Amino acid sequence: MSENVSRRKYIAVAGAAAAAAVIGGAAYYLTLPGAPAPTPAPTPKPTATPKPTATPKPTATPKPTATPKPTATPTPGPTATPGMYYSWDNPPPGAKLPEYVIVMNPGSLKYDPATVEWSAEFEKRTGIKVKLIEVGQAQRNYEIKVLEMFTAQAATYDFLHTSAGEQHEYARLGYLYPRDEWWDPARWDEYAESARIAAYAYGPDGEKHFYSSPWQSNTYATFYMKDVWEEKGLEDPMSAGAPYTGSPKSWNELVEIAQKLNDPPNRYGIGLGLSSMGFIQHWYVNLLNLGGDLFDPPDKPGYDTIAFDSTEGVEALKMLTELNTKYGCIWPDSINPPEMWHYTRIKEKKAGIVYCYHAPARWLYEDFGADAWGVFELPPVDEGKTPVQLGVPSNWCINNFSPEDRKIGASMLADFASKPWAARVELLVEGNMPSWLPMYDDPIVKKVIKWYDQLQVIRSSLSHQREPIMPHFIDIGLKCYEIFSGAFLGQSTPEDAVKEFRDYVY
Repeated sequence: MSENVSRRKYIAVAGAAAAAAVIGGAAYYLTLPGAPAPTPAPTPKPTATPKPTATPKPTATPKPTATPKPTATPTPGPTATPGMYYSWDNPPPGAKLPEYVIVMNPGSLKYDPATVEWSAEFEKRTGIKVKLIEVGQAQRNYEIKVLEMFTAQAATYDFLHTSAGEQHEYARLGYLYPRDEWWDPARWDEYAESARIAAYAYGPDGEKHFYSSPWQSNTYATFYMKDVWEEKGLEDPMSAGAPYTGSPKSWNELVEIAQKLNDPPNRYGIGLGLSSMGFIQHWYVNLLNLGGDLFDPPDKPGYDTIAFDSTEGVEALKMLTELNTKYGCIWPDSINPPEMWHYTRIKEKKAGIVYCYHAPARWLYEDFGADAWGVFELPPVDEGKTPVQLGVPSNWCINNFSPEDRKIGASMLADFASKPWAARVELLVEGNMPSWLPMYDDPIVKKVIKWYDQLQVIRSSLSHQREPIMPHFIDIGLKCYEIFSGAFLGQSTPEDAVKEFRDYVY
C-alpha cells in the first residue's frame, strides 16, 4: 500500500512539473517581441533658394608685432664655495637660524663659569640664545639621559659631549649629526692629535665623518710636592728647567723613585686612579707605550679585530698590578679611592707622586703658590722614546634628531667653542686645558697664569695623549675594572685576567 501511495505521489509531482514546464514555455514565447514594422521612406523637403553671397569687408592691416623683451637669467642663490667651510660666523648660505639651542651641560653651572661666559658671548655675537641645562653626572646620570634621548629619537638637547668610545657607537647608529663641511682638516695642525682622533667616527654609511668639535681635554700629568722629594734626597724634576732633565727617564726608574718615596701606611710612593673607567685607561696607556694596541687596525675598532690579548697586553697589566702585589708602593684602595683622592693625597703628602688629570694644578697654586709643587710627564717604558700620556678629550657633538635650524645653530656654537676666544676663557677662568695648542703661547695666558712652567709640561702631555676608543666603551670599561681588580689584589694572574677580558669583549 505504501509503495502504491508513493508511486501516485511521484506521478502527481512529475505531471505537475511537466505542466509547469509547458505553461512556462508558452508564457516565455508570448513575451518575445514581434517582427519590427518596416520604416516608411521620408518625403523629401523642397530645396531652399540660396541667398546671395555678401561682399567681404576689406581685411584690416595687422599691427606690427612687438619685439619680445629678453628673458632675465635667474641669479642663483649663494652656495658654499668648494674648499670653503662653514663656521660660527659663516653658516650655510640661506640657512634658517634658530631662536635658541639647548646645551646638555654636564654638572652644575656654578662650577662651569667658563661655559656660561663663552655661551653668553656667542649669544651676543649671533643673536642665538643658548639654553644651558644642568645634567648631573653622578651614577652615570648624564650617559643614561643621552641614551634615553637617542633611543626615543628626541630633540631634548641639541648640544652634548660624549667619550670617543660612545661617540663611535652613536655615530654608527645615526644618532649624531655629521658635519664634514664645518671643519677644515688644515686646522688640525694647531690642535692636539687626540682631539683629531676623537672628532671622527664611522657613520651608518660605513664612511668616516667629522662628528665632534674639539673643545678642551682632561690631560694627565704626574704631580708631586717638592719638599717630599727633598726629604728623600731626590732631585726635583723641575729644578733644571725645561726640558726638566730631572724627570724619570723610564717606567722602571719611576718605580724605583716610588719605592724611595714609599712610607706606608702614612704615605705610598705612587697614586693612580684605577677605579671604574680608570683601570682600562691606565692599562691602555701602558699598552701603547709597550707598542701594542686594543685593535688591529686601531682606527676602526670592532669585535673581530681584538689585538690586546698579547704579550704587550699582559705586560701592560703587570705594570699596574705589581705596584701592589710586588712592590707595595701604591695605595691599596686605588681600585676604590675616596672622592677627590688625587688632590688630597698630593696636598696632604700621602702619595709621593700622583698621576691624574690636570685639575690639581690650579688648586695647588691657590693653596701653595707656584714654587711648592711640580709636574712631569709619565715616562716611557724604554728610555729615549716619546711617552704616550693618558687624556680624555671633551669634544662637542650635535643631536641628529634636533630640528634642522637647531642643528645649524648648535654647529655654530660647537665651532665657536673650538676657537681661541672660548679656549682662553676655559684656561683663564677654570684652568681647563684647551685642545688648541697655540693658546699655551698666548701673551695674555703667559701673563695671567703664574704656574706657567707647570702649564708647559701639561701642554707637552696634551700633545702626547691618547684615550681608549672601543664600542660600548662604558660597559666594557666597567667589566675591565671588575676583571683587572682581581689581578691587582692578587686574586688572579695578569695572564688569566687579560684572557678573561678578551673572551668577554669577543
